Amino acid sequence: MQSAIQFYTLRALDEPLDRTLDRVAETSLDGVEFGVGEATSPADIADELADRDLQLANLMAGTDDLENPQSGLLEVCDALDCDTVVLGYLDASYFESVERVEETSTMLSEFARTLDEYGLNFHYHNHDHEFGEIGGRTAFDILLESVDERVGFELDLGWIGTGGDDPYARLNSLGDRVSSVHVKDMHFETGKFVSLGEGDLNLDRAIRTAQEQNVEWVIYENDEPDDPVTELEHGADRLADEVKNT
Repeated sequence: MQSAIQFYTLRALDEPLDRTLDRVAETSLDGVEFGVGEATSPADIADELADRDLQLANLMAGTDDLENPQSGLLEVCDALDCDTVVLGYLDASYFESVERVEETSTMLSEFARTLDEYGLNFHYHNHDHEFGEIGGRTAFDILLESVDERVGFELDLGWIGTGGDDPYARLNSLGDRVSSVHVKDMHFETGKFVSLGEGDLNLDRAIRTAQEQNVEWVIYENDEPDDPVTELEHGADRLADEVKNT
């Protein structure tokens, strides 16, 4: 299992991309995860990553990118040798009723089928609202009933806990449909973001469960870090310790 940082954690750094990659390379992390919009010169970024012995875990994309992947997404994936695209966010309106969730399922399935034609994997990244209740079931459960089996998931364990669900059980139940997880630490009752090890996420259990399910990437993200550089270093150290001792 390899470790990475989600670049959203570092977005407040006012510096060139190569300097930020230098910071990541100075830690024990194996790679990074960022979005299509950050890959403005994908061939150059590929060289920057290779020069630092860093890998790209996944590429995050939006619905516009996925509806017309020929307009740029495919080119970026090819240049970065990336085989997994993650839809990073859908707002709560996509999960507000059974009918709406079924429409969302159809959309995600179409994205997966389209990318599959190009040899790419498609994953969906959750937040907390997917675990709201609709008629005694969660929206996420309704989604799972109808979505194409080619749709994989990048489970954000912190958001699952904040949504009132069990992140470790979810990871266990989805098995090989999950190739990466976000270990985002939060106070589950309030939704407050905290540094890794300071909230309600049981990092040891998360890492153990991920390893049992053969998850390829464990990715750290803090949406609101007080100090991005300190957070990068702290997150990398905590992940290294847990992976080593698990």
